[in-house]
Amino acid sequence: ATSQNDGNTQWFSFHTFFALCEFPVLFLIVRFFRGLDDSEVVLQRLMRRGCVAWCLALVVWLTDLNFCRQLQQLPGYNYWNLHAFGWHLLTSCGLYAILLGLVYHRLRCVLGVKVKLTDGLLPRIRRDKDQ
Repeated sequence: ATSQNDGNTQWFSFHTFFALCEFPVLFLIVRFFRGLDDSEVVLQRLMRRGCVAWCLALVVWLTDLNFCRQLQQLPGYNYWNLHAFGWHLLTSCGLYAILLGLVYHRLRCVLGVKVKLTDGLLPRIRRDKDQ
């Protein structure tokens, strides 16, 4: 839908379609997070980390969008720009954390599989060794 337009029309239509997809999903994630049991400390921490990463990505993207001309004056900005390393890296980290939390919850609470959620720099789901 946006490839046939240029300039402001393309920018506005892309961001409108993106927001129409993203905001309902974020609403559902927040709703899921609020419904978690207090005993799910590791899962809550993981979901919170994912939401924080996404919020930071949004701040970085808006900073890049609004101060692009000023940021381009920085040395080497073409090699490390905020959009590439901020938005894409942080949204990937946030999406990984959130999806991992949702998969863990489904495995453990819905399907009854005995799994553990490891905490750390790269959290993972592991089968419980007591099986």
